[in-house]
Amino acid sequence: MNYNNIIGTQLDFQSNYFYNRYNPNTESHIQRQYFLPDSSYFYKQNSFADNLNNNHRLNLNMLYQLDSSSSIRVTPSFSYQKTRNKSETDYQTLSENNMLTNEGFSNNIANNEGYNFRNDIIYRKKFHRKGRTFSLSLQTNLNQSTGDGSLNSINSFYTPAGALIKKDTLNQRKQYRG
Repeated sequence: MNYNNIIGTQLDFQSNYFYNRYNPNTESHIQRQYFLPDSSYFYKQNSFADNLNNNHRLNLNMLYQLDSSSSIRVTPSFSYQKTRNKSETDYQTLSENNMLTNEGFSNNIANNEGYNFRNDIIYRKKFHRKGRTFSLSLQTNLNQSTGDGSLNSINSFYTPAGALIKKDTLNQRKQYRG
């Protein structure tokens, strides 16, 4: 969305806003057979992912003509992003005689959010002599991002006869602020 307006004889105002939402959901199923020199084995995997990404951007540009030789330009911009990513995967490995060798499950979740604000202010003064200008510029920038997530995973390992040998569990959490 765009909005532009010349207000009176001294003010030129321009703006635009952009929004984007992206929400892909994916599902995949894999079945493979691996051939080794003396044996083979089977691998099965199911994966599901649900991702969401929201983006907002706002840009402004204002030129104020103080007089015929002086002007001030202000150009602020703001962007904001929020994402959520979820994925689940399960797998099995089977021997060539269909005995369970190992299996596992993982669940991964991540949430992120952040913004960026930037502002430029420029004062310009033209002098009577051609090519002579005085400019003073001020720039500010402010940004922050936060996020959290988790990874949970359980993996089980079996003997050639199909008896459970051990289970390996992973439970991770993360948080950051920048």
